[in-house]
Amino acid sequence: MPMNFFKVLRFLLLLNFFGVQATFSQENETTYIRKPSFYDTLPALKKGGSLSYRIASDPKVMNPILSADAESSSLEGFLWMSLMTLDPDTLAFLPALAKGYSVSSDRKQYTFFLEPAAKWQDDTPVTADDIVFTFNTIMNPKTFAAAQRSYYSGISVAKIDTHTVVFSVEEPRFDTLFVLSVFVPIQKKQFEHSTDFNKDPAIMNPIGNGPYIFKKYERGQGIIFELNKNWWAHVLPHYKNRFNIEKIELKIINDHNLSYEKFLKGQIHSLDFTSEQWHTKVKGIDHIKFGENSKSGKEVWALQAAN
Repeated sequence: MPMNFFKVLRFLLLLNFFGVQATFSQENETTYIRKPSFYDTLPALKKGGSLSYRIASDPKVMNPILSADAESSSLEGFLWMSLMTLDPDTLAFLPALAKGYSVSSDRKQYTFFLEPAAKWQDDTPVTADDIVFTFNTIMNPKTFAAAQRSYYSGISVAKIDTHTVVFSVEEPRFDTLFVLSVFVPIQKKQFEHSTDFNKDPAIMNPIGNGPYIFKKYERGQGIIFELNKNWWAHVLPHYKNRFNIEKIELKIINDHNLSYEKFLKGQIHSLDFTSEQWHTKVKGIDHIKFGENSKSGKEVWALQAAN
């Protein structure tokens, strides 16, 4: 059989591995097709209430380009969106900032079509200029983003029009589509006049395009996010019944034992237990306090997600 057959077959297998839905035209160009998602089946939920999490220390930044520590990274999903997102069951791509994409037959050009309704929290549109600016900022050797730069080696980006960008790749890899699909842009307007991006005050005063808006940060105490009531993505079926909590509070608690006690008192609503806490407390001296699931009737419950 011709080598082209094996190339196309290999690409199809890789797409299936990442849960990508795609069709091939006669010219073998890949185009995105959305399929039903796990999120489409979620029940309708009322908006409101608050939820508290624990983080171990202060975040170093609130910026997805400079984020390199666990605490900084834990903030990103509240504030920013990537070009595409993933179905947790199938790992299939779902629209986010981009409503779709196409891939050239030689897999060297990846075109993303931005959702015209996508907006930043200041009500300005997310555009191709934001994508290009973010990419160029990452690739600037003066930016403290060496880890991210490694993913985009041999890649360039160009604006086609206000809502279309194309990434060009010197040598496509098996994960190129995935890497580009989870690209997270920042707002060009917030940083375009910065003289030193790494030290710009805006890296601790984020303007996002995600479901929550940054409201308050007290060093050593916590961070508060409030629901973006004008979030444009709630019209998408896979976001319709998600991110409905009015207030998110990330409490900075370094001590594991203190965080455990606050959880029992209801001052933290979700907590990842240490191995010691699980064996000596949750399944040990405090086992009577814990239910096995949310329907147990207990005020707190614990689930062992993995061994």
